[in-house]
Formats: sequence, C-alpha cells, structure tokens
Amino acid sequence: MHIVILDGGSTNPGDVSWAPLRALGSVTVYDSTKPEEIVERAKDAEAVILNRNVISREIMQKLPKLRFIGLLATGYNTVDVKAAGELGITVCNVPLYCVETVAQQAFALLLELCNHTEKISAATRGGDWDKAETMSHSTHPLFELYGKTLGIVGFGHIGQTVAKLGAALGMKILVCSRTKRELPERYQWAELDALFKNADVVSLHCPLTDETRGLVNAERLNLMKPTAFLINTARGAVVDEAALAALFAADRLDHINNGTNGLKNKLEDGICVISDRFVLSNYAYQSVKAPLDWVMNLNSQALKILRPDCHIFIDVSPEITLERMAQGRFQTELFENKTRLTQVREKYLELIEKLRQTENIIIIDGNNSIDEIAADIWKKVSYLFTD
Repeated sequence: MHIVILDGGSTNPGDVSWAPLRALGSVTVYDSTKPEEIVERAKDAEAVILNRNVISREIMQKLPKLRFIGLLATGYNTVDVKAAGELGITVCNVPLYCVETVAQQAFALLLELCNHTEKISAATRGGDWDKAETMSHSTHPLFELYGKTLGIVGFGHIGQTVAKLGAALGMKILVCSRTKRELPERYQWAELDALFKNADVVSLHCPLTDETRGLVNAERLNLMKPTAFLINTARGAVVDEAALAALFAADRLDHINNGTNGLKNKLEDGICVISDRFVLSNYAYQSVKAPLDWVMNLNSQALKILRPDCHIFIDVSPEITLERMAQGRFQTELFENKTRLTQVREKYLELIEKLRQTENIIIIDGNNSIDEIAADIWKKVSYLFTD
C-alpha cells in the first residue's frame, strides 16, 4: 500500500515517528501541500493522510487508487464525506485528538475574559497597584463563574471535558447535542435557543457540517444575555461572520450614543476624545472575512453621526509587531499572528487609499521608537489643539 501524507509538518514537526505507518506500506511525507499539488502528489496513493488540506469530490475523482482518507484531527469538514461514501472511500478522523488541550484552551479564553489576567499583570508590572489609592484593580472588574450557567453546544469528548471543568468551578451546566445520553447530576438538557437565552457562557464544541454552518446567527446572538460570553474552540464557520460584524457595528453606535459614556456626550461636555479604535478598525478587521463594501455600508451610520477630526494609522510591520508583543506580553489574541496581522495591515492600506478624499487620515511610521512615534503624532495633530 502506498500512503501519502500531504501536510505532516503541521501536526508532526519531527518529534513523532511515522514508523507505525511505514509498517503498513511505502510512505511519502510532505510538510505542506498547495491545493494545486494535491492530485499530482496523491495520484498513486491508496491512502492519503492530511490535516488542513481540502479534499473535494473533484479531487477524489482524479485519484482512482484512493481507498482511505485519514484526518490528523477531530474535525472532518475539509473532506467531502458524502462524495467519499459514494466513491467507496473510507474517511477516518481522530475523535480523542487534543481533548484535554482544547478544553484547557476554552477555559484559558474564558478565564482571561473573566479575570483580565494579562491586563492586570501588565498594570501591576507598570506600577499601577502601588499607585492605586484603594489597592484595587477595579478598572478591570472580575466576573465570578461560581453559580453561573455554562451552556455546552456539542457534547462529545471535548464538550464533556469542558463541562467537567465548569462543574468543578461550581457552574450549572446546560447541554445541547444531537446525541442524547445520561447526564451527571447538576447537568440539564436544553434546546439550543433556550441554552443561548439562559447561559452566562456558551461554549461551542460541535463539528462543522452543513447543519451547523452559521449555527450561531444573529437571532441566537440576540437571545444571549448582554453580559454573556461566547467561546468558540470549534470551527470558525459555526458562527455567522456577518452576524458578528453586525453586532460590532451596533456596538460602535452604542459607543457613540450611549447616554452615560458615549462619545457624543463627552464632546458636548467639552472633553477632547481620543479613541484607540473607531470605524476604520471595523472596516479592516471584518473585511478580512467579508466584502469590504458590505462592511463599510454596515458601519456607515457611525460616520454620519460622528466623523473624527482625524484618523491616526500607526503603520507597523507584522514582524516588528510580533517582536514587541513577545517582549511585553505572555499571551496573544485571535488576530495576533503573522498571517492575520499581514491581512489586516493590507486592508488598512486599501482603506486609506479608498478614503483618502473623504477622511483626514494621518499615517505614522510605527517601526520607530515610542518617543519618535509620539513626537511624530504630536507634530501632525497639534494644529487641532490651537485656537
């Protein structure tokens, strides 16, 4: 039997032996494979092993010897399973892959949202604790999980492990899953909409299928409590990106119009407002996944209500950004990897060119030192503060 591993480097960078597979036949290992290379590399394979490569019906039809597809992961959305069945090709995943690791990551994300660990640690290192009159980090209020309700969507191995962690912290557990089984004490079954309505935390652990794609839509997001958290360690497409973009747009309008802390109120009180994010960030981040014109139209109301006197874009290369984060922080967030930082920077530059005629956009070389950046910004905006 001839076995081809299309993207072994992403799962096994060299610390695990492929010897058990080699005992089954000849094995060819590629660290990565581009989509256009799949057919050529797998044309003589009876078994193909992969992680992130997409195997469509069209590709399978071009591989007449193929009889087995093995996924080096739990998710199987990268393979057209229906086509495989019709063509007599067996598809296998790894149901117990990284169960504890993913569950730990889900709670790492949740605890950061609840405890603001990175922010408080940075503030403490910066001397804020010693300067605080009340000896408190009240600027980052904590969210206690004890007694709160954790909703688990998808109750496979990972979902069950996340539920155990939540129960250990004293949380009530709601479960929604296509497969019903006997539940431990303090767990309850719930219909999906009821789960979204009643949970303080919703954690997603379902596979990506035609049925679950866009499962978390605008209607279900609207059911959630204003204080609730949504944790997604399943596939991204389980959440409707357009619905998320709409929520960000609504949040931006609240940022402007909120009767207590809204920007309009502050400006009317004579306060100079410097906002570290405004509509340009909505445009840049959301248009990585959605059409730019659609995102701009969705957020257009914000600029109609309040147009900034200027936008400051601090342009930093992704490489320097990552270097600085490594020096000053011990964790990164969703968008903080080289690929996504590059995509977002390109979107910002596209936006600047598109909006140059209608918006006052100031570009600052962010690769310089902090003092140089500060001096450059003041040089270019000081005219706004003179009579």
